[in-house]
Amino acid sequence: MKISVVEDISAPIEYVFARVTNFDAFERGVLRRGAKVRRVEQGAASGDGAKWEVSFMLRGAERRMTVKVAQLDHPTSVVYRTRIKGLVAVVTLDLVALSPSRTRLTLDIKMVSKSLRAKLVIQSLKLAKRRINRKLRKRMGAFAESIEDDFKAVG
Repeated sequence: MKISVVEDISAPIEYVFARVTNFDAFERGVLRRGAKVRRVEQGAASGDGAKWEVSFMLRGAERRMTVKVAQLDHPTSVVYRTRIKGLVAVVTLDLVALSPSRTRLTLDIKMVSKSLRAKLVIQSLKLAKRRINRKLRKRMGAFAESIEDDFKAVG
């Protein structure tokens, strides 16, 4: 299953890249939502190879997920690889400079099942794909807006 969202942001590509690779801010955001986060590997100075273990409650059960920065190409892309039991997801954030002060952010999520249970999960996600896309577009829009607001405040 694949999900894609595109947002245009009124900020330079370097600034947007710095925001999408601010791992400490993402850790704090996950903690605020009630999950437990533990950084397993620091990775290189750039963040490439960093790895986290995340546990959270979903539908009355505790779920454990690993997240790893699989690839980091400054300032154009970040690839995360996540795994929850038999479900593997590759999350790709691509950045394209449309102009010196405008950047296009593309989020691609590709999910692959490695077990029968994960296949059932993906099937149920496919049934709700329209709703998932709508929620993801809303979240990405809010994230893009926060980047723009922060850039205006700084610059």
